[in-house]
Amino acid sequence: MSFKPNQVGLYDMGGNVWEWVEDWRNTNQIERVMRGGSYRDDGHRLLLSSRRGATAPGNRRDHGFRVVMVSAGPGSKPPAASAAVPPPRSPAPVVQSDKSAATLAGKSDFTNSLGMKFVKVPGAEVLMCIHETRRQDYAAYAKAVPNVDSTWVAPLVLGVPVAQDGSHPVMHVTWTDAMGFCSWISDQEGRTYRLPTGHEYDLAIVHHKDPTSLSAEELKALVRDQYPWGTKNVQDSLGFANYKSGDKYDGTAPVMSFKPNKLGLYDLSGNLWEWTADLPDERGQRVYRGCGFDNSGPYLSSGRQMLAPLGPASRSPPPGAMSARVIGFRVVIETKPGVAAPPP
Repeated sequence: MSFKPNQVGLYDMGGNVWEWVEDWRNTNQIERVMRGGSYRDDGHRLLLSSRRGATAPGNRRDHGFRVVMVSAGPGSKPPAASAAVPPPRSPAPVVQSDKSAATLAGKSDFTNSLGMKFVKVPGAEVLMCIHETRRQDYAAYAKAVPNVDSTWVAPLVLGVPVAQDGSHPVMHVTWTDAMGFCSWISDQEGRTYRLPTGHEYDLAIVHHKDPTSLSAEELKALVRDQYPWGTKNVQDSLGFANYKSGDKYDGTAPVMSFKPNKLGLYDLSGNLWEWTADLPDERGQRVYRGCGFDNSGPYLSSGRQMLAPLGPASRSPPPGAMSARVIGFRVVIETKPGVAAPPP
């Protein structure tokens, strides 16, 4: 109320902070709508009171809200919440059927309807896909679900197209994009697909004979010295470990182009960074693991970075932010009801 109200006495309908509303952006129910604008915005379109944006419900930044009170006459009941608000749908899949628990709990491997192969991760109640999610897998999702962002179709790195066919890992996808894929395939198959947690990622890197005996600190210590090609820091002629050294591919490689680890998992580092299910930090940034094809230096399989899950930085980062352009994901399937990733 520092400035003049509008004609009906409402203040700051644009220009102080973005305001959450109940609406979903579309039928995917992945992003919530925000209205108005924030103190940081400039430009004609951003300053309109009609300005409308959308982002993942867990995002923070310069977002606030105002509230309404539902009024009703004496003796009448306010409208049901479901009539005004679409039923919430978490980006994280919530399907857990007997099909998953009964058919997968005892399996050491499994191949799904898209031809994605999964293997058991010792110490975790999941089967992990042996490869990153491929463009052909993501294309099936984009074809079936309307309004999926198309940035992944023709990815650019520093303005240069990245040559990819269906066997290459999908890139230029946000954390929310990855969660949308998980929700879709969960609904299709009646199994619970999601992103792996950091702990599950660590267990996949370290093939330990008794992983349940390890403390979190002991597990991280074992992971710390792991490179995708073993425990030795192999250097190129410039003195760096570079994922493109001796690699015939200018960009990403088709999945499973190189040797797997002891569990049969490919590219846990070195093709694309991979989104995880770990909880965001206080700034709303999500964790991604591994490393990208264009990175060089002492990058380990334990590599860990953070980035906002949605927004300009996720799709069109500044020229120096290479890792932001080379993020993909792999998925896991839960094999035990009630054992889930952290909430989104």
